[in-house]
Amino acid sequence: MMSVGYDPNRIADGDLSQHVPTSEEMKTILEEHYKLDSESKQIDARLKAELEMFADGEFDNYGPTVEHYND
Repeated sequence: MMSVGYDPNRIADGDLSQHVPTSEEMKTILEEHYKLDSESKQIDARLKAELEMFADGEFDNYGPTVEHYND
């Protein structure tokens, strides 16, 4: 939203006016976007690896069983 000139904080207050971002503001917005995109890809890769370990039975018999809690 910020890259097209809208400020989420102003919108929350009911102000729908648009401010065209300066080139410096756009640079900051894009840097944050690319940083978050990179972090998201790293997290997705970690999740994929852990889901594969889970599917392969890596976590079978890990920790207390349900029966343990029924004792």
